[in-house]
Amino acid sequence: MAKAKELQRKRKIAFEDFEMKKIKLKEYGADVMWVEKHSSGGRHIDEVKDKPHPDLVESLDNLIPYFADRIGLNQGLNGVYSLIDKKDLKLIQAVLDEKVVQVERCSVNGVSYSGEDQLKRIIITGSIKVPGYGSFSIGCPGINLNSDILGYEEEIIELCDVVIKEAYNYLFTGKITTPEPDPQLDIEQEIEKQIQREEQEVKERESKQSNKSD
Repeated sequence: MAKAKELQRKRKIAFEDFEMKKIKLKEYGADVMWVEKHSSGGRHIDEVKDKPHPDLVESLDNLIPYFADRIGLNQGLNGVYSLIDKKDLKLIQAVLDEKVVQVERCSVNGVSYSGEDQLKRIIITGSIKVPGYGSFSIGCPGINLNSDILGYEEEIIELCDVVIKEAYNYLFTGKITTPEPDPQLDIEQEIEKQIQREEQEVKERESKQSNKSD
């Protein structure tokens, strides 16, 4: 039964029928939760061991500035920026540079969807570096995709559409990062081949000597 379920999960579906509910990058690969539209098969959870393709990683990295803003890292800087004399270019640049520093403290490793229709929301998950304490995992407050309160909801939708496409390719088209050859393994294989060649040569010499004796 388990094998049949595994085979069913690996069955390729059309992209139009793929609805991603959640993705999270892991050290070993990624976990993806998805459903097949117009199907009663329920939710599928695939724990993929293959290393994600850089395009998938990049699609999540593109959400970092929004993640940083949503957890409030730029709140004080935005307030300062609004009060700056726009002729003070040095101060403006200093604030913008500080925003970059704050964003660089963040990383994004996943997104998840909840709700339906007008209540559909997305949560961006990731981590933030805290000086002296390392990194802490955190999920941003939900973003209502049918609102314009934040001013960048449409941008989030477009960026997440790319994440969904890359997640589909990761699961169904084999778009992964091909493991780099292990130099040590190559050496061991070459040694094994050399041993086999030498053994074959010994057998051939023994066979020739045996034939001469006869």
